[in-house]
Amino acid sequence: MFEPGTLWELVVRRQAEAAACGAMYTLPTKIMRINDAGVHFLVRVLAHLEAKARLRDKEESDQRAHNPFLPYEQALFVSDAGPHHVCLFNKFNVVEHHLLLVTRTFEHQDLLLTVDDFAALASCMCEFDALGFYNGGMLAGASQTHKHLQIVPLPLAAGVERLIIEPVALPAFRFVNVLESLGSSAFDKSDHGNLLYATYRRLLERAGVGEVQGRQELAYNLLVTHDWMLVVPRRAECCGSISVNALGFAGSLFVRNETELQMLRELGPLQVLETVTLPAPP
Repeated sequence: MFEPGTLWELVVRRQAEAAACGAMYTLPTKIMRINDAGVHFLVRVLAHLEAKARLRDKEESDQRAHNPFLPYEQALFVSDAGPHHVCLFNKFNVVEHHLLLVTRTFEHQDLLLTVDDFAALASCMCEFDALGFYNGGMLAGASQTHKHLQIVPLPLAAGVERLIIEPVALPAFRFVNVLESLGSSAFDKSDHGNLLYATYRRLLERAGVGEVQGRQELAYNLLVTHDWMLVVPRRAECCGSISVNALGFAGSLFVRNETELQMLRELGPLQVLETVTLPAPP
C-alpha cells in the first residue's frame, strides 16, 4: 500500500515505465468543444490510423472471454489499494494517468458496490483531485465483467475547467439522474468508505436501481468527486455507434471517427445522453 501523500508521484513514475516498455498505450485524440444548451462538452476524436488499429485490437480483445485482471500485467501495477483491491493502469487509455481499482478475486461487474470498494476508492481519491466512476454493467459502458472502479485526474484535459459538468449544469439533463452533495468527511480514511457507501445506496434507491441477491436490476453509471456523487440509470450502451460510459455525464465524450463526430454534432450531446438513459418523469 502506498504511503499517504505519495500516490500521485507513484502514478507518474509508473506510467512512464509502463509506456516505455509498451505495456500501456494512450490513444492520441483531437480535443474539441461542442456547446449544447449552454453546456460545453469536451469531445475527443481518435486522431490517426495507428490509434484506430490499437482501438480495434482493444475491442477485439474485449470481445474474447479472457479476463485481463486475473492475472493482471505486472507492468500495469501501480499499488495495492487496501486488502481487497489493486490499483492498475488502464492499458488502452484516452486520459493520461487513468487508474483502475480492481478486486483481487473475481467479482462480477453487476454486483452492487461494497463498503470495501468505497474504502479503496477513498484511499486513492484523497491523494489528488480526481473523478471516480463506475460503469455498472455492459449497458452502462463496462468492457470487462470483472468488477473495477475507475479514477481519472482533474481537470479532464489541459486548459479546460476542473470539470465540465458540475451540479449547476444538471437542469439540462432531461433524463433520470440523482445527485447528493458530500460532506468534508466523505474521504476521511478513518471512515473506511462507510459514508460514501451509505450515500451510494440512497442514490440507487432514489434512482430506482433495485437489487436481487446483491446484483443490480438495472444498469447505471456512478460518478464521484470530492464534492458530490451522481447516479444515472441506463437503458442502452450506445446512441447509434457512439458508445457512452460514465464520463459522458461528466461532459466528456469519445468518438472514433469523423462520421461519429458529425452524428454527435447533428444530434447534440444532450440528445445522445438522453438516448441511452431513462426519460425524466413529466
